[in-house]
Amino acid sequence: MAGIVLFRRSGKATGSVKRGRLGKWLAIAVIALGCGTTLGWWYLAQRPLWKARAAHARQQWQTALDWLGPYVRAHPEHAQARLLVARTLAHLGRYQEAEQFFAKFSALEQQDLVLRAEGLTQMGRLSDAVRVYEEMLKRDPRDVLALKRLSILQLTQHGVGQASQLARQLAQIPEAETTAYCILGVIMHELDPSMAVDYFEKVRNKSHDFEGFEIPAETLWRD
Repeated sequence: MAGIVLFRRSGKATGSVKRGRLGKWLAIAVIALGCGTTLGWWYLAQRPLWKARAAHARQQWQTALDWLGPYVRAHPEHAQARLLVARTLAHLGRYQEAEQFFAKFSALEQQDLVLRAEGLTQMGRLSDAVRVYEEMLKRDPRDVLALKRLSILQLTQHGVGQASQLARQLAQIPEAETTAYCILGVIMHELDPSMAVDYFEKVRNKSHDFEGFEIPAETLWRD
């Protein structure tokens, strides 16, 4: 009895299968080529930003800015690139230009607030710098840098009251105690020089812990 043939391949059918496979591989090759071209263009477009980030990490500020300029002009909506421009300009001491970028952000990280406040201080915009340091303290009431700088700014802007309060708040932080005593000594010098002696004596006794900060001589010794 003859067997039952379930499938029979003819030469014609085999040729169709081969052509089908060839078409599939050609389609895959076209897709791969297209993806490769897209990735290539994407790499070329993003390369300046990567170069800028690498230069910024090495503190090569001008090199970073040179890479960032064309990128930001081509991608003005790229927030991280614009923020990197602001940081780089601040490090270069181009505070007014940096502020133009910082001011467009509704929220900044603590490190960026520090750069912004420093720039505002250097430009003489002390009231604006005060507001930035106050924002930092809202986030972290024990931010040593913000307490230290804000107390000095308040002393020059609003007198001894707010400055003294901030300095006493700073004195509650063990690692900043000596700095706080120095600030309190300056503040007390405004009220009663004899009272300042006690604080400066504490500074001298704890001098090995002293981290230091700059105080203009006219602020410390003016009559």
